[in-house]
Amino acid sequence: MTRPPYRVVWITGMSRAGSMWLFNVTRDLLREAGLRPLPESPSIDEESSPALARAHLEGGPADAVACLKSHEFLAADWPASRFLVPYRDVRAAASSFMRFMRCDFARALDAAKGMMEATDHYAGFDPAIALMLPYPEIESRPAAVVERVAGFLALPVGAAAARRIAERYAKARVLAIIERTNAGLQAKLDSGAPIGPDEVVPNADGSYRARDAETSFQSNHISGQEDWRQGLAPAQVDALDSLAGDWLARYGLPR
Repeated sequence: MTRPPYRVVWITGMSRAGSMWLFNVTRDLLREAGLRPLPESPSIDEESSPALARAHLEGGPADAVACLKSHEFLAADWPASRFLVPYRDVRAAASSFMRFMRCDFARALDAAKGMMEATDHYAGFDPAIALMLPYPEIESRPAAVVERVAGFLALPVGAAAARRIAERYAKARVLAIIERTNAGLQAKLDSGAPIGPDEVVPNADGSYRARDAETSFQSNHISGQEDWRQGLAPAQVDALDSLAGDWLARYGLPR
């Protein structure tokens, strides 16, 4: 394909809203269109993303697009960039954050404030450079979301390829990746084999998550818990409702 009118794609916005799924989907879409997603390995520290983007803008290969994940508040004037912004009910995101990070509710509540601010930040960007993607659509219509992302990024990827990519990252397949990664890490622990720094990610409670080298999916990325109320006490639900009432209304979500 001809070179697209951007050189960097950011997967950003709030955490726990499907950003890792979107990151992998976007990398596959770029490959399908004949472009190389950079960096070669997805297992990078998100804090390094801005430096990697600058390096690519200054002298990266012409047939490559930097596809980077960051939950920071990036500026709308980042050169030659497009922004993919998944978002969801912040109460569900906070409940998921507690399970994923193995942290207490106070930390999750503080994280929820940042999640809402991040969503509002990117919702103010020009729709020509930022695509807002509601999490319920990612869950219920993943192939349609993949097609929508391809169209937004002007990638010549048809419906059949979009379905194939969506199927590659279906929930059951991601769960299988996570289970295989957990088992591999446990086997290394049991045998005393060396564990590389890219294979584990620390949790808030001092434990670790296993990380898959090819996709960067990690332990507890998918918990299997569909209803966020199951993971929260009534007082915690009330606290989130109180914090997020106006935000929920702004995005058409009920208290």
